Amino acid sequence: MRRGESVGRRLGGGHRGHPGYTRHMTLRPISCLEPIELTESDAAEIAELYARCSDYFLLQDGEAATLADARELFTDVPPEKAAYDQVVFGWMGCDGLYAIAAVLRDYPHRGTWYLGFMIVDAARRDRGIGRSIYSTIENWAAAGGAVEIRLAVLEANTTGERFWRSLGFTEVRRVGPDAFKARSHYRIELNRRLDSACPTSDRRLG
Repeated sequence: MRRGESVGRRLGGGHRGHPGYTRHMTLRPISCLEPIELTESDAAEIAELYARCSDYFLLQDGEAATLADARELFTDVPPEKAAYDQVVFGWMGCDGLYAIAAVLRDYPHRGTWYLGFMIVDAARRDRGIGRSIYSTIENWAAAGGAVEIRLAVLEANTTGERFWRSLGFTEVRRVGPDAFKARSHYRIELNRRLDSACPTSDRRLG
């Protein structure tokens, strides 16, 4: 399944085994903003999160996400990258998985890390959680050598576009239209330079 937050196929990313992050085969409650690295064995938990985010998937695909879509999160990478180049982070609360993010290291070129997908449980939105999660991702990427973060948002996802622009992302290009199951979308590719960017923690929470 193509993801709206991608260019071409849905992008994942990052670097397994990066210092400061622990790989877990089974999800467990941890600190609210401390991510864990997910694996395909966590697909059922991810599918449950997708079900709670049905508004997004109905917008993107015109239909509900499936367990197969959750599994695809770990394998759907650009042809020039391998699945092991990808990391998928999860954020856990006492009631389970409430957010995920996938980041691809050095794509489309060295120093650019691509945030291919990020979603927060609909029940936890509008609390500043998305901004805090992005700040964690940006700090991790910068520590790993990233000088730029890129992502893409569906033109139809005006709320998402406003969110990313509020974090200092600017438009690079528009791509598409591309098929997403029962729907077709144009996407807006955005970027944020880290070598000259203001810290996201200094920005007003939304």
